[in-house]
Amino acid sequence: MEMMKLLKFLLRGSRGFFFTGFLLGVNQMVRFITSVIYGIMYSLTIIFMLFVLNFGNDVWAQGEALRCATIAPEGSEWARLVKESSDEIEKKIGVKVIWYLGGMLGDEPEIAKKVKNGNLDCAGLTGNGLSYLIPAIRVLELPFMFREYKEVDFIKEEASRLFRKIGDDYNVKFIWLSDLGPVYIFSNFPIRKIDDVNGKVVWVWKGDYLAEYLGKVLEKRFSIKILPVPLPDVKSYLDKIEIFYNAPYALVTLGWEKASRYYITPPLTFSFISLIIRRDSFDKIPAEKRPELENIMRKYLDLISKSNRENNYKTISILEKGGLERINLPKAEIEKAEEIFKNDVWAELKDKLYPSWLLTQILTKLSEFRAK
Repeated sequence: MEMMKLLKFLLRGSRGFFFTGFLLGVNQMVRFITSVIYGIMYSLTIIFMLFVLNFGNDVWAQGEALRCATIAPEGSEWARLVKESSDEIEKKIGVKVIWYLGGMLGDEPEIAKKVKNGNLDCAGLTGNGLSYLIPAIRVLELPFMFREYKEVDFIKEEASRLFRKIGDDYNVKFIWLSDLGPVYIFSNFPIRKIDDVNGKVVWVWKGDYLAEYLGKVLEKRFSIKILPVPLPDVKSYLDKIEIFYNAPYALVTLGWEKASRYYITPPLTFSFISLIIRRDSFDKIPAEKRPELENIMRKYLDLISKSNRENNYKTISILEKGGLERINLPKAEIEKAEEIFKNDVWAELKDKLYPSWLLTQILTKLSEFRAK
């Protein structure tokens, strides 16, 4: 309304322009013309600024969108929750989120690299992909770091706050941690002691620094044969793989369950997932909309954790009824495995994959929690 009044004022003034100039004479007319032109330019600048202030926030909703990717397969529970979150974000704050599902844009290393170089705005990633953007996050997935979900929940709160700060150093917005669940070792033969893996073919996720490093450790100690394969291609290699690892629900979702005859407890590790947004992409979103965007995304990350826990429990129960045999490793074998991984992995990767202080801080907090 105010802008319309300003325009009408300028138009009314222009009607008397030439008549005024005729009365003033040529020189005065030139000066008058100049002053009027400057006046019009100033007025147009004010109008433009008013337009930006009044309507600038609508520009995002009209054309911009966050381009995000994940390897979560179409039709999975993860994909359903991802789509629901996008619908809620667009409905509540007018920000459109476009998801490329099922590894459409490559495996996790490729997706993470696309986020890093600006071809994508954000991604939902497991520890593998996250490590390309925030390397230190893999400290959470070291073998035998956690014993149960209570410990995971305790550290998840602490670590989420910590990695939100660390993410700033890498120019990314770290939303919050979600958990994929316990990662078990599955096999097509019984593993009742650690030495049973001697000479066997073991799959490792190609491009996963931590998994490939673990593979090298086992290769050196037990002469296993490492087979690095991208996650989307594993199904085609299952007839060649004798040992592999995954969370139960992910195992079935990816179609690997038919190659699984045995699994061992306790789990090798707990796997985490999160949502990462490029800092410059996040900053393009109107400031008043960012808190609600984060709240919605965090809500759905928590829902994914809840869903994963329920589905992992149901899946392992169904698989056991279908013939999958659980093998409980003897205490002496567990201690042997823990010693190998702590000496050859935890210690060796300090200040390479994660800083020493971070590992010390997490272990200290875990010790305090266990002592309660």
